[in-house]
Amino acid sequence: MNRQILRTLNRLSYRILKPLVAVCARRSPRYPTLGASRRILLVKLVGMGDGVLIRQLATLLARVRPGIEITVLSGPSTSDVLTFGAGFEEIFYDPVGVQGGLAGFLRTVRAIRAGKFDAVIDYEQHIVLVSVLLWLAGVPIRIGASEKSNPRQLFQTHTVEYGGEDSMWNVY
Repeated sequence: MNRQILRTLNRLSYRILKPLVAVCARRSPRYPTLGASRRILLVKLVGMGDGVLIRQLATLLARVRPGIEITVLSGPSTSDVLTFGAGFEEIFYDPVGVQGGLAGFLRTVRAIRAGKFDAVIDYEQHIVLVSVLLWLAGVPIRIGASEKSNPRQLFQTHTVEYGGEDSMWNVY
């Protein structure tokens, strides 16, 4: 599946699901907590710069929560920065590479299910299909950022809403 098809699929899912946001959106705490979660999945498929920020947050989370197990769901542009020397487990997913298409999507859902994660922190900002993937994987706590009109929040248990004036560091 090439990038153009993936972008088209994402735009289509956005248009189809957007009308449901106003009807179905849940109001969740601005700053959700992870509670007693021990196995956590951090998600960032695209954006190496954001990957650097997330790596720092993951390292801090591991330091302040001894015994926590962190796995990252990464893509081609974030894999190295999220995993190199960190000791985090990795699930690699490249939706426009050899893992593209429905078969790759479903393999990734199965890999996440097999991880038996207590919570996921989804650092993607716009990709609706990532939120759908995490929802299908059945992770009970799904925290993610979303603009108010983005249908991503339909698939999250906790949404941190942001607008154009918010810095991504503060949102993360």
